[in-house]
Amino acid sequence: MLVLAVAAAAVAGLRVVGSGDDTEATATPTTPESFVWDVSLDPSGRPYDVFVHPGVEIDRRPLTVLHAPSRRVQLMGGEYLATAGLDETNRGTPVTLGERPGRRYPVHAIWQTYDRQDNTVGAVIVERDTPVVRWTTLHEVGYVTDGGTGGITTREWAALPKESGNPIEALYWAELVQKRKLFFLGDADGHPGTDTIAFSNGWGDGSFPAIAGYDASGARAALVLWSAAVPWRLAFAQGTPPAEVTTRENEFAECVKGLLLVEGGPCRVRPQ
Repeated sequence: MLVLAVAAAAVAGLRVVGSGDDTEATATPTTPESFVWDVSLDPSGRPYDVFVHPGVEIDRRPLTVLHAPSRRVQLMGGEYLATAGLDETNRGTPVTLGERPGRRYPVHAIWQTYDRQDNTVGAVIVERDTPVVRWTTLHEVGYVTDGGTGGITTREWAALPKESGNPIEALYWAELVQKRKLFFLGDADGHPGTDTIAFSNGWGDGSFPAIAGYDASGARAALVLWSAAVPWRLAFAQGTPPAEVTTRENEFAECVKGLLLVEGGPCRVRPQ
């Protein structure tokens, strides 16, 4: 797994709040004397919002095509997908996607590879095939998980009655729990095509944001479920980053100059 020396930077940046069970933190804020923030710099010398361990590779890969007949999806922890819509705890965060031919939406995963191990750290729903010029936080809490997984499902699946052992529950236990796979794809809402996606978030338990990307016309072009386990700008080089990312980078820039303590701690630049 990615070694996050500044794992808590993600908490303060994009409000990822959680245990980080799936990561190995090498610095945990307690008192100014007990820790130092490790900071990574880009080629221009600007800090990233999250420390990146040397040798980590980050890339974006197609995952599936989501069919959302009503355009309405719900974001939630992967462990809640099997019971989506049954009560308040399983309703997740509703989002209405932009119109797209056939109401079929490409979904990509952001992967990080470290020490010959792959992990997913985010998912992207493509709403429009236009370049993103600006990113902003759509929901500070896009989903909450106690299983270290993010999830996307359709309103159609959430509206159906659920029984124990339903197809999504079976997939969750077989693929993520028993086989320890990083994601699964389900088709259970009665309409052809993938309607349910669960993925390891590369971080652990907690609450995680949903980030929206807008094109030059102002239309939303992409929706990201993000864990902030890797630097935003390495995962999304296109478009102005969310304000929280820029704020954190600015804090680290001042911190490495000795002009600011970040949450009580000093900073040091680690060679890449």
